[in-house]
Amino acid sequence: MTLFGFKTIHAGEQALIRNHLGEAKVVNGPARVTLWRSKVEKLRLYYAGEGQFLEVNQRNGPRLCLTGPTQLYLNPIDHESIHIKDSILVSANEALVVYSAGNQGEERIYAKLGDEKENSFERKVLYGPIRYVPKPSEWIHEFCWHGEDPTNKTKKIKGALQFKLLRVIADQFYYNVPEVRTKDDTQITVKLMVFFELIDIVKMLDNTHDPIADFINAVCSDTIQYCSSLSYEEFVEKTSQMNELTTFKQLSSRALNIGYRINKVVFRGFHSSDALQNMHDKAIHERTRLRLEADTEDHRQRTLDLQLVKEEERSAKQRELEREKEDHKRSLEREEHTEKLRLDAAVEEHKQKQLDMQLMKEAERSARQRELEREQDEHRRQMEREAHKDKMVEEREMTEATINERRMAIDLGKEKVKIEKERLDGLKGLDVDVTQVLIAECRNPDKTLRLENADGATALHVHEEFGRSRE
Repeated sequence: MTLFGFKTIHAGEQALIRNHLGEAKVVNGPARVTLWRSKVEKLRLYYAGEGQFLEVNQRNGPRLCLTGPTQLYLNPIDHESIHIKDSILVSANEALVVYSAGNQGEERIYAKLGDEKENSFERKVLYGPIRYVPKPSEWIHEFCWHGEDPTNKTKKIKGALQFKLLRVIADQFYYNVPEVRTKDDTQITVKLMVFFELIDIVKMLDNTHDPIADFINAVCSDTIQYCSSLSYEEFVEKTSQMNELTTFKQLSSRALNIGYRINKVVFRGFHSSDALQNMHDKAIHERTRLRLEADTEDHRQRTLDLQLVKEEERSAKQRELEREKEDHKRSLEREEHTEKLRLDAAVEEHKQKQLDMQLMKEAERSARQRELEREQDEHRRQMEREAHKDKMVEEREMTEATINERRMAIDLGKEKVKIEKERLDGLKGLDVDVTQVLIAECRNPDKTLRLENADGATALHVHEEFGRSRE
């Protein structure tokens, strides 16, 4: 206990402070507290995650079950203890039997009530798939059945199978029925495999505490009853009936009474005493040897018959194959000859077509040649006509041009004469000596002609047109 001091409570923490008077209070962090004759006790935090729950045992109150995710501090004033436990996962092929005090209105509740009293209990069966968290007033039924011996799967031990989740699908177990005696007092051990299925959980809970033990007792009873009416040899011959459900009437009846159904019983064999088993094995070996010898001889005879049959079949097939080969050869020759004739005909036809085509082409070329020559002659004549026409046009144009030139020259000469006459008339009107004027103007001759004759005997005649001399 601290006389005087300070204490820091961090965030996320919780502390219980007790003073000298015995009083206590809870402080949540973050906080800074002053201590005076007090003692600080940090509280432990319990956290339940997904799929877990907190089981809280209170000092003054019922037990609480808080489903995760959640957290809670262990307060020693209010809580006796806190435990973190996993939720019970119930698969789709499982069921959970839960008991509770009083009627809580749950679905699928199967209640078995006695007298009307205050302390009544009810039972409910929860089918998967679910995640179950027990409530404060509930507890889970724990099954304790006969289980498999770890060293021998055909032997069952009481209380070896303990569980809470009840499987509601088909299941099976192995069991050897020991010390079974036949009608001739032969002791044997019968090996069986039993297939069963739970169909009514409430009936099972009400009528049995160990279904496996009930199955074992019933199957032993049926096996002993069946074998006691048969001798050893008869039992060996009728072992197939051990696979029939009609042989196990008590097992089927007891299974229906406790909510189960027997689907099938499989006979896995049997075992007798060592001496009897040796004798039985020897007899089996001898019978097997004789049967094998008979089978071998029969097989040999069948093999010989089969060989003869197969040889005949092979001979027939060989003849058929040779005939087919010959037919095929002749067919190939016929096809080859036919193909040769077809090819020759095709070649001849092709030659004829080529000759016809050559004649046709030559005729076409001759026609085109004649047409071309005719077109060339026509074109040449057309060109000659056009050239002659052009020449005539040109000559006519030249003639017209010459005529026009001469006409123009004559007109020009006349115009000059007229002008000269008018000038001379004008000069004559002015009393000018026209002769002298003309002589003066023509002092330099336009043209000089010189004529020489050596012997003077040759006559010479000169003629010149006026118009041209004037030019």
